[in-house]
Amino acid sequence: MKTYMVTATVVDEICIADRHDAGNEYIGRDYIPGTAWWGAMAAGTGIKRGEEPKEQFRNIFYSNEIIFTNLYPKKTVRAHPIPLSARTRKSAPGFKSGQEEMLFCDGNGDLYPGGVKDLLLDAPQRYEPDWEPISGWYEGDPPTCRPTSTQMVMRGHNDRAGRSGTTSEGKLFTRQNIRRSEKFEGALYAITATGEENLEEFLKSYLDNSPFEIPVGRQPGYVAIELEEEGNKPPYWQRHNLLNNDETQSTITVTLLSDAILVDRWLRSLTYLPAESVAASVKVPVDAVELNNHYSALKNVLGWNNAYMRPRESELAVIAGSAFCYLIKWPQKITSEEKLARLAEWQQQGIGLRTAEGFGEIRINDPFHQVFNFLGGESNGGK
Repeated sequence: MKTYMVTATVVDEICIADRHDAGNEYIGRDYIPGTAWWGAMAAGTGIKRGEEPKEQFRNIFYSNEIIFTNLYPKKTVRAHPIPLSARTRKSAPGFKSGQEEMLFCDGNGDLYPGGVKDLLLDAPQRYEPDWEPISGWYEGDPPTCRPTSTQMVMRGHNDRAGRSGTTSEGKLFTRQNIRRSEKFEGALYAITATGEENLEEFLKSYLDNSPFEIPVGRQPGYVAIELEEEGNKPPYWQRHNLLNNDETQSTITVTLLSDAILVDRWLRSLTYLPAESVAASVKVPVDAVELNNHYSALKNVLGWNNAYMRPRESELAVIAGSAFCYLIKWPQKITSEEKLARLAEWQQQGIGLRTAEGFGEIRINDPFHQVFNFLGGESNGGK
């Protein structure tokens, strides 16, 4: 299916509020959720709130056949959340620079990064006082991972009365904004042939020029969106090796690149990705998949009301960076090409609910877990 790489450049500061804390302080996200630019693109069609959507609108935004991924920080390549299974030295946190001869401390007492190890492929580890979880964003694949971040700024604001435009007494608040010129990257693609036809028609109808500006978040802020056609190839972060061996049993890791809303058949929230879901996705019997290990956590995802006749409730989501390890027993007659095709299809479709809005983006067999695997002794920091 045809893929469009999406680059967003902040034209005017934006605030995408994660939560509203006490003290009138809006904590902002340091990325652009798929939901945010999904909604901005929907608004760009001219539809009004409460208006009955036309068929073309429903085909694009309500079909779940077209994926608007989250837009993540980009300095050189798209950043990804550091997996929850990653650990770093408490005494010298961070990825190594690639110089093996570097010591943890130079002559002036300054600490160099001590490297990163990953525990997903290992049996449960004993407690090690000098190793702790590491969080944030990283660019590139191991062993040349680099930490990265989004430049944020705090701004003070006054509420204004709706009719008079005057400042309301005592209504002071602050917002955490993303600075101008910050860049983000993601993808726009269809997962079915029908979805691809609808996407092509939509782009011709509404997006004559690229880049174009859309309002995103609070402030109000704007980002410039640029689309670059990649042809019938998945996004570049999905082009790594999806199958580590061609034997009858495979160890498969699944890493969440975005929050995932997982539910069972009765729509009850799940706290992890069960083996039954994996079996259904790769088309093998339920008893052919076993969950070996996982690192995951939960968060509340807030919804909204009456947006384009599609109200939302607050959801419980497994957070981005959660990682799972499974043992899959493949059927005897399945070929390696068929295994790769099933894994690639699963990776593009994602998992859980609201995948069209950026939820449930996954990376299968992320090289992070293999290269930074820790098998005893000192961490090699990816070397």
